[in-house]
Amino acid sequence: MKCTWLPGRNTSPDTNYTLYYWHSSLGKILQCEDIYREGQHIGCSFALTNLKDSSFEQHSVQIVVKDNAGKIRPSFNIVPLTSHVKPDPPHIKRLFFQNGNLYVQWKNPQNFYSRCLSYQVEVNNSQTETNDIFYVSFS
Repeated sequence: MKCTWLPGRNTSPDTNYTLYYWHSSLGKILQCEDIYREGQHIGCSFALTNLKDSSFEQHSVQIVVKDNAGKIRPSFNIVPLTSHVKPDPPHIKRLFFQNGNLYVQWKNPQNFYSRCLSYQVEVNNSQTETNDIFYVSFS
């Protein structure tokens, strides 16, 4: 999971931040070790481990960000995973046209449960300059 934020208005550029996270499958609060800067944004990445597939939709990650000097008010957020996590696009394995039908086979992104994903396939016809959108979901 990648979390990013902008520094507060009155913080100095050398302010150091710490991000802590927790979810119901963890036994304790963990500190994110991979803090980085991208331009003005500050961020931290961590792996969502120990999530149980059977209750993925119910998972939320609780995140606290604070500065190490204690000069700014800590930020606390509860992030529901299914509404904030953006998986990588699928990898197309096979694509072929047969008997007037288009067949597409893909591999789901790693580390993401397929039943939590829905796909949209857009087919463009260059001869008629039309496009159709098909929605695919897994149950």
